[in-house]
Amino acid sequence: MSLSHQNFLWPQGDIDRTTQMISASGSYSGLGFAISANTIKRIDPEFITHGGYLYPWLGVELLDITDYSITVLEEVGIDTSVESGVMIVGVMSGSPVENAGIQSGIHSLWMGPYNIPVDGDIITALNDIPIKAHQDLMIYFETQTHVGSAVVLAVLSNIEILTLAATLAAQPNN
Repeated sequence: MSLSHQNFLWPQGDIDRTTQMISASGSYSGLGFAISANTIKRIDPEFITHGGYLYPWLGVELLDITDYSITVLEEVGIDTSVESGVMIVGVMSGSPVENAGIQSGIHSLWMGPYNIPVDGDIITALNDIPIKAHQDLMIYFETQTHVGSAVVLAVLSNIEILTLAATLAAQPNN
């Protein structure tokens, strides 16, 4: 078995890279994926310069604010005061969000098999872009930032909206 990489040049000048498995049996079973041209343009200089890619990182564990999580939180007397966003349920020591003053919850609640801190700060926007779920943060970080980028977070903390700045760090390799 070997891996095959192929680049495609599109008429508008974009390049896509595909990777696929090749097997001796010819079944081509396995996992194949494609990397978008914009991602390649962003990360290739990092690979060339540093031999790898450093992922931008805030240093948080998150809980999406959804209809379900709002219902569960309200049942135990916690008012989120927002309809969407991401609640901070964990802050890594020395992380960008810890340095910015963002806090995770102190009280916890069992949600299915998980014991979740439920009174943490809630991120509602990143650089004036509404955040509805943790995927919004991840997509923004991967497409719009790099290690060392400064971001501005709108954070609901104790029923007050705060504007906090953080500088993205490199995600640890653990």
